[in-house]
Amino acid sequence: MLGCASSKQEMQQLKRDLESVFKIKAMGEAHWLLRVSISRDRASRTIALLQTAYVDAMVKCYNMQDVFPVHTPLEPGIHLSQSMCPTTQEEKDLMEKRPYQMIIGSVMYTTITTWLDISFAVQQLSQFTSNPGRLHWEATK
Repeated sequence: MLGCASSKQEMQQLKRDLESVFKIKAMGEAHWLLRVSISRDRASRTIALLQTAYVDAMVKCYNMQDVFPVHTPLEPGIHLSQSMCPTTQEEKDLMEKRPYQMIIGSVMYTTITTWLDISFAVQQLSQFTSNPGRLHWEATK
């Protein structure tokens, strides 16, 4: 039923089929879907999915407006390890105040939807969500 419709008649039939099962309302082209902006360029036959607004909101939410942007998702040559995790109570208390897990979760959402090039960095950083250290925090920022 939901194959690739190539003609106007097939699209109309698909719409009728969907209306017979679901209550739908045609609202035109989608511009936003699940915090993802949809941008089309019909002339060049391209579509872009962007999460700029979500990322900007994330930066503001976690108060990271002063963090400097970088060109690579993770510093080249950095090796994150368990030895970087806090060992003293003072270090643990300091890191407890940081929203490390929340940031990793928020960034993981962008990785899954539109920002695939940071997948490796997020995977590396997510290994330390139970006990992140200062160097893990710095790499996240």
